[in-house]
Amino acid sequence: MKLTQLTPGRRALITSMTLPQAIVIRLEALGLRVGEEIECVRTAPLLDPIEYSVGGSLIALRRPDAAQIEVALITDP
Repeated sequence: MKLTQLTPGRRALITSMTLPQAIVIRLEALGLRVGEEIECVRTAPLLDPIEYSVGGSLIALRRPDAAQIEVALITDP
């Protein structure tokens, strides 16, 4: 599923990023890497940007960038 489909309070694992290399490097520097757990915190009133929690940090991503990140939903037991 796309990262934009993650609803607030849900967690997922990042499986791939199909963004330009410069953006991937920038996001990796912020802790957004393949294999990392990410949680959707909230969306802005107009749905852009979206705030995520990853590695103890809060990161706001624009919807077009988040749409290029694939995640696998983590289901709680």
